[in-house]
Amino acid sequence: MARPNKTGLDYFPLDVVLDEKIELIEAKHGLLGFGLIVKLFQNIYKNGYYIDVSEDRLLLLKNKLNVDYDLIVKVIGDGCKWSIFDQGVFKKYQVLTSRGIQKRFIEATKRRKEVDFIREYLVINNVSSWYKDEVSVNINKLNGNINDEIVDHGTYSKEEQSI
Repeated sequence: MARPNKTGLDYFPLDVVLDEKIELIEAKHGLLGFGLIVKLFQNIYKNGYYIDVSEDRLLLLKNKLNVDYDLIVKVIGDGCKWSIFDQGVFKKYQVLTSRGIQKRFIEATKRRKEVDFIREYLVINNVSSWYKDEVSVNINKLNGNINDEIVDHGTYSKEEQSI
């Protein structure tokens, strides 16, 4: 039996000098806010390039980190407000992701043989073009059916992909 494809990352880069978005979270919510953002990043990258933040998930996070539920909700709201997370994807699907998260995920997975994405959660256009032809990039619909118009199995030339 074949080994299942890895979906998440074992580590992710955290810049030494953080941008203003993270500094705003820390200014408003203190070190707890900063810590929550880092914990959310850990959960996102552990699973790939997004995480659902349903009420159940937030309650488990609250229990695990021993922080106030309302603080988690406020930090996520401010993270969307200051574009740490994509507000449109969050409002529509209750999922945290962003262009920066997805770019870091793509960079970290460029040497994999196969990478899967969910079309509805992507905020980066033409994700297949970020990978070499040897990488099979599968872009699936949210319900799991393969999106027949954007699937790239790494065997087509760039001209054929654009058709």
